[in-house]
Amino acid sequence: MVNFSIVIPTYNRPGLLGRALKSALANLQPDDEILVIDDGSKLEYGDVMSEFEDDRIHYHKIPNAGVSAARNRGLDLARHRHVAFLDDDDEWYPGHLALHRAAYSKFPDLAGVFCDFDYATKSGEKHPGGIAIWSAGQTPIQELLERQSLQDAQPPVSIFTGYHYVNQLTTDFILPTAFSFNREVCGDQDRFLVGLNRNASWLFDSHICSYGDMGYVDAITCIQHADAETRNTDLDYFGTVLSRLRVMQEEWGENQSFLEQHARLYRQTQFSDFYFAMRMALRSLSMGKVFTLVRLVGLRAALRYVPLTLLYLFTPEKVKGRTT
Repeated sequence: MVNFSIVIPTYNRPGLLGRALKSALANLQPDDEILVIDDGSKLEYGDVMSEFEDDRIHYHKIPNAGVSAARNRGLDLARHRHVAFLDDDDEWYPGHLALHRAAYSKFPDLAGVFCDFDYATKSGEKHPGGIAIWSAGQTPIQELLERQSLQDAQPPVSIFTGYHYVNQLTTDFILPTAFSFNREVCGDQDRFLVGLNRNASWLFDSHICSYGDMGYVDAITCIQHADAETRNTDLDYFGTVLSRLRVMQEEWGENQSFLEQHARLYRQTQFSDFYFAMRMALRSLSMGKVFTLVRLVGLRAALRYVPLTLLYLFTPEKVKGRTT
């Protein structure tokens, strides 16, 4: 039996946590566990936690240090080799973990498993197929990996497997709430980067992809809500692009074996983000943003990219942007 430790970080959202916990409990097996990590909330969680009298739920409060620190504490406490994540403002549909269990049962050497998701706006309007939205304009995930049959699932669904690390450079296909990983394959040394305001999950999930094949379950099994008052994704566009550039350098830019094979893809992807960040810095007449961007990518890369940026300012359709 594949057992899971489910890590749920939370901060000042006891009402939303109740929704997430109900959805997690609907997916649990007797030996699973739920680790609720309270990131130093100012609001009380006693009432919502008292609604769930289940020995598999464990509540831990830590000093406030951000969602990455909360997830890391959950990883420190997790007992099982398979770990799944659920954000406190999202929820799983019934059967979510059953598909992950089936995937690991049939393919025990998978480094991780992820699935598709619905996206709900602040007004509650639901949009199906979140991966297609995130990867708009990119090659569909089904064409990047190899189709397999997940026989243990009812009704049967397809699972696509393969080495996904390169694909993650150009598009983040993995929603944390839709993701689980296998510590028997990956080890227990990886943690989320504390202090990165956005895309810390992209960095973590992508590094998990470097350990071996991933499995994409071709089914919508969870929903990402946008009804929280504050979200990490509320970061402004310039800050978002800077975080992407930092993640690229932290992960793929430091991987020499990757660069030996995919240096051109890396430079193309880096230039795309550099271009849009530089365009915003120039339009705002902010030399501070220009210097911040140059320091981040390094003088050598900046000297290569600035002339191209000035050229493409007059033909912006030639530069392909990203949706995530």
